[in-house]
Amino acid sequence: MGLVIFFLFFVACSSGGNLPKNPEEVKALKLLTDWEDTKFYKVEDSDLKKTFYFEYPADAKISFIRVRGDLRYQNCHVAFGEEKKWKSTIQIQETDKKKTKADAGRVFESLYRNDVLIAYSADLRKFDYAFWIYNDGKDVSGCEEFLDKVAYSFTDKPMYVNEKYGFTVVLPFEYKMEYLADDGGVLFTGWSKGDDFDLKKNKAAKHELGGYNYKIEVKASENVMGYADLSDMLAKKYTGFTKQFHEVSGKSGVFVDENVNAVRAIRHFFVFSDDAEIIYEVSLDIESFHYFAHGKEFEDFVKTALAIY
Repeated sequence: MGLVIFFLFFVACSSGGNLPKNPEEVKALKLLTDWEDTKFYKVEDSDLKKTFYFEYPADAKISFIRVRGDLRYQNCHVAFGEEKKWKSTIQIQETDKKKTKADAGRVFESLYRNDVLIAYSADLRKFDYAFWIYNDGKDVSGCEEFLDKVAYSFTDKPMYVNEKYGFTVVLPFEYKMEYLADDGGVLFTGWSKGDDFDLKKNKAAKHELGGYNYKIEVKASENVMGYADLSDMLAKKYTGFTKQFHEVSGKSGVFVDENVNAVRAIRHFFVFSDDAEIIYEVSLDIESFHYFAHGKEFEDFVKTALAIY
């Protein structure tokens, strides 16, 4: 496995693999981590030509030197790296007892000495990667759960899970992410340096040179206006606006282009819950001048990142 390791300082919620299909899968996904603030560690596999991530507490200390990484959190010290490296660090005695279990593509191995857990590991053998704990033969049972959480979070698609309103968003790492109040959703802030055409137009319009911010907000809220359904809301609030329909998670949704003023523009995507009690909304907020340059990017985000259950 050809690995290139990066730190990715990105505050997020929970992570998992492919988009979950039902509440049971989401619940299991959510249980992987219960840390309030987390970061993701980026692992690039040059052999598979894929990028993977694992999640860890934001206040943990993490480092990587040559072929081995170290993750320290409270009283736990988890090492990680290529699977074949870790076993050479443990001195196994003839009387030691080993227990093994396989789950979700991971092989968990416990090593006991005199009924004390002295080593614990999770091997992701498909990817030649592992997480392990060993402290010179001392009891490491207090860190078993911590290692499990980190190992289960290893994925190529980290995601935000909103249990309150029942939706998930695959996390786009090119954006800065913030949580909305009251578990309402997430706000992604992107940055574009612009091209030569943008810079010339900006200069002519006396805009700030050097780039611009734009925001994508994903949220859900109760239908306090009492709209009967999506069509009712469109008729009452967005008559005359350009619309484009698209289906998400088996539910009919619609893109709505709204020019707020000469400076800002917003593109919405709306979906109603089956009982019309919840309105899901994804919106792009950007300077009007750059509106069309990011329209396709926004559509792709909605179509690939959002799932409602």
